[in-house]
Amino acid sequence: MRARTVAAVLAAPLLVAVAACGGEERAYEVPDELCGVPVRPGLLEPLLPPGDELRQEKSSFGVSPGLQGCMVFVDGDVALDVTGKWRAAGHTAKEAASNPGPDLIEGGRYALWNRGAATVVPCRVPGQEVVEADGGDEGKAELFSLEVEATKAEDGTEKAMKALIGPYAEAYRETLPCRDG
Repeated sequence: MRARTVAAVLAAPLLVAVAACGGEERAYEVPDELCGVPVRPGLLEPLLPPGDELRQEKSSFGVSPGLQGCMVFVDGDVALDVTGKWRAAGHTAKEAASNPGPDLIEGGRYALWNRGAATVVPCRVPGQEVVEADGGDEGKAELFSLEVEATKAEDGTEKAMKALIGPYAEAYRETLPCRDG
């Protein structure tokens, strides 16, 4: 009996340590912005993994003026990747998606797949060109495509992306120098 008690007492801290290493808790605060764009933390929370530290970093696309992006890291690993591109008229959410077979929702306004979502928003910017090297057709920018992708597909990721993409795209558009007409 004494041996079982001693074993249980010795095993308890080990189980606590293993559970802590499993990272089932979030030690960081869920941000109220994604890549400098305001967003409700409740929309981001289901897309962010457990961990100790969250960091956001603008992506560098070198000399390509037609691309914008940001990555969200949790404990040094990419958790979310956000990419925006200037597009010529006629570009669709399906074409903006890096996934070759997304589901189209809300009449094709959004493309959705197991770990990501994409959309295009109207945004004319005088002087902004779309160049073929940026993944678009050459010409004047009339649309801005936005893609948010999680690095892992977890239970609920697709549902969380569906909830995020609309409000996030509208808030992102507010940060762009769009001109009507």
